[in-house]
Amino acid sequence: MKKYVIVETWNGQDYSESTAKIEEFESDWKAQQKIKELAIETANAHDNFVEVSAKTNCATYTYFYGDENEDGTFDDGEDHGSFQFFELKGQYAVVINPMINEYRIIETRLDFEHQLNQWKKDAQDDEQLRNLDSENFSSCFDCLEDGDVIVVKLPMHVNLSDYDIIGGDGVEYEVWEHKATGSLIKIPIEIVRDLDNIEEL
Repeated sequence: MKKYVIVETWNGQDYSESTAKIEEFESDWKAQQKIKELAIETANAHDNFVEVSAKTNCATYTYFYGDENEDGTFDDGEDHGSFQFFELKGQYAVVINPMINEYRIIETRLDFEHQLNQWKKDAQDDEQLRNLDSENFSSCFDCLEDGDVIVVKLPMHVNLSDYDIIGGDGVEYEVWEHKATGSLIKIPIEIVRDLDNIEEL
């Protein structure tokens, strides 16, 4: 099984709920089938006329509102959404622009820090700046770039057999060092009391 990032975008009402999630599939083909199913399920849940289109790694849908005119437009306009995917291979974050149903990948922590510094310079108000300073990405950032953006940090994809544990506090986290590169990672840990196996001393 491989891990994939499923990016869901939508430019209609509640567009700020666009997001990215991790799912596991056996192959790219299985991931392709999943996004097609998601687009069809989403379309079938809507009462208005819907058009669904699928490509290799993207399935899109369009809601049409009102009556269709002779030129192919609709009286009350249209909204668009998509499901897209890529394989998770250590990418750091996804930046979603829901208004145009697109996303871009930020590959490394360093690249992310450069982008974060730029966002802080472009922050629209004090609340945005506070959220960026604390790396709170739970909400949509209005007008941060050419349009609104949603930031999703991705989980690290590591093979612990490539690392040695070298420290930590033994209670809340461990520090591991990559055997080849010397790079460090911090892993949160959890201590659980096993109350079912108490022994008297």
